[in-house]
Amino acid sequence: MNKHDLLSSIDADWYANPVVGRICRKIADYILSMSPNERNHITFSSFVRISENNNIEEIMLAIVYLSSAATGLLEWKWEYEDTETGRFEEVDIATYNEARTLPESFINTFAKNHADLA
Repeated sequence: MNKHDLLSSIDADWYANPVVGRICRKIADYILSMSPNERNHITFSSFVRISENNNIEEIMLAIVYLSSAATGLLEWKWEYEDTETGRFEEVDIATYNEARTLPESFINTFAKNHADLA
């Protein structure tokens, strides 16, 4: 989908909720301005900054929409950061879904690093 078609779809799909529509447009503009290599790693806090909005629910609606088959702009991936080594490891969603739990260290690290989002 080209940029014009994407932005037109956003406007049509979010006419009843223009705040989320604006967030979608800001995120789409930002992502489409990046090189393909830069698009591999965008954090949630980046979406907060890009959207210029602190409403987590509205940002999540935009992210889910931009990840949907309707747009295909984003692809969900999860990473775990080992705070001791600073290394990132991609988390296999299928394995996570089977376990239905996250390591306590992951939860504590996320909570500590993202306290400003609470």
